[in-house]
Amino acid sequence: MYQTDNSTAAVSQPAATAAGSAGFFTDGNPATSTPATIVPAEWLNAVMMELVNVVIGAGLTLSKTTYNQVLAAIKRIGQNTVVLADTGVANAYTAVNATPLVAGTWVDGVVQAVKIAHANTGASTYAPDGLPAIPIYGLGLQALQGGELALNGTAILMRATIAGVNSGNPIAVLMECFGGTQQVPNSTSSQHAMTLG
Repeated sequence: MYQTDNSTAAVSQPAATAAGSAGFFTDGNPATSTPATIVPAEWLNAVMMELVNVVIGAGLTLSKTTYNQVLAAIKRIGQNTVVLADTGVANAYTAVNATPLVAGTWVDGVVQAVKIAHANTGASTYAPDGLPAIPIYGLGLQALQGGELALNGTAILMRATIAGVNSGNPIAVLMECFGGTQQVPNSTSSQHAMTLG
């Protein structure tokens, strides 16, 4: 991936024009006097810079002779885990994402990694980006009891809605927290983890 670099290239990106109605390209049709879509430099610059920024955002150096850099960049970015800072208090955890989650993006399956600044002492909640707090449950699908979220541990939380759990309302399932106690369900067969008590 590389930016255009021939002798007619502009040294800086020209200013964008006002947005018009969104549309699609056409080859035109001489029989109906429909003109072909003009492909303006502004559009080409936008597409080029979107791709360039993916490559640079992954920490790669643009190369004029490498033709899989966007793919490599997407793979590298997909491997990166953003660890959010815990901005809440013990038992009421909050964090701020660079691109804030909203009701339409904070959905089942979304995973958050949070560096815990306050160990939990009992049942706890998680509320990213000022959204309503939801309870944190362990892998045994029970509310936390204390000690699961260790100070300076990284908690991996996944939003889920499970019939029969929390009255069918959303929860944040604690997948793991480095240094914290792991809640497990009651064992049902040999070779399963056992619970205390």
